[in-house]
Amino acid sequence: IFTVNGFLEAVGTASDSIHFAPDTSASLLWVGLWFDNAPDNSHLDYCSISGVGGLLGSHIRCMNNSDPVVSHCRITGTTETSSPNIYVLSNSNPSISDCVIMGGVNGIYWSSVASNPTISGCTISNCTQSAVLKEYGHLTLTDCTISDNFSYDRRGAGIRSTYQNLTLINCTISNNTSYGAGGGIYCRLGSHTLINCTINGNTSWCNLAPIIGGGGVCFDDANGSLSYCTLYDNFSDPGGGAITINGTGSLTIDHCTINGNDTWTGEGSGMWLRGGPITDVANSIISYNTGSYGIQNQGTLTAEYSNFYGNESGAIAGNVPAGFGVLDRVNYNSDSCDCYYNIFMDPMFVDTTNFNFHLLAGSP
Repeated sequence: IFTVNGFLEAVGTASDSIHFAPDTSASLLWVGLWFDNAPDNSHLDYCSISGVGGLLGSHIRCMNNSDPVVSHCRITGTTETSSPNIYVLSNSNPSISDCVIMGGVNGIYWSSVASNPTISGCTISNCTQSAVLKEYGHLTLTDCTISDNFSYDRRGAGIRSTYQNLTLINCTISNNTSYGAGGGIYCRLGSHTLINCTINGNTSWCNLAPIIGGGGVCFDDANGSLSYCTLYDNFSDPGGGAITINGTGSLTIDHCTINGNDTWTGEGSGMWLRGGPITDVANSIISYNTGSYGIQNQGTLTAEYSNFYGNESGAIAGNVPAGFGVLDRVNYNSDSCDCYYNIFMDPMFVDTTNFNFHLLAGSP
């Protein structure tokens, strides 16, 4: 163990990194850089950290009130590592930015109640469980890419958040696969906010109980809010190709595009509102979702000022709001709409083949 009880300054450059790696001739495993009671903002900048092994191996472990600044680092885990690449514990609050974190069990495991922590500009990929696993506290991720992670026995291959709150801003969650709920993101309890995020190409194969789906995102007895987000090409069996909300809680969808998601079993290829949640969909496009309805609703749903089009089985099934889909008036643009000012016309995306969901000038 490389233990830091005080202050470590390891500052390289983009062309000349500082390398932390094991002595391959040694008989003992190296288990990483461990910060213990080191609150004085140690710096790891332009460092390469690799080769940690063993049951306790973590490339960076923050214990007991430790707050290092980690930026522009490359951290590479292996299949032999059974602990997270970055492990945050016990009131520690590191600053993590502009890092590339690859491989291992978890990219970042956050189990600290530090106030207002933020992870920014990081790319986390190829982890074998959740790329980001948050247990406690309110964690914010900005401008991060979470992709190509795979979890066989855990929910949320991209991000798993339990208790309290998670905020994602300008993040991309893509091509993650989970053999459990929430291929891209799984949130259990608490309140969780996604702003201007892209969630695409994620898969949930729910062969483990509870079987609740959510290819892109799953909120499990949690509150969720998505605004200005795009969710496309996600898949889930048994349902909720893009989004599942399960049990109690509430879901708000505002200014979002949910397009081209899929399910095999008929429980909402766009969204599956399961078990009685309260959901409000506004100013959004639910379109071209295949295998089921755009929304399968078992709770209380409000859908207004939105566009439903081209969903394979129809717009909404289950508890359909009274008057939904009955074209009995026109909106400000003189297009036919229902009493909630929803329209049912081709949204006219620029180029769905290349995933450009901007709207053409003539779009209704």
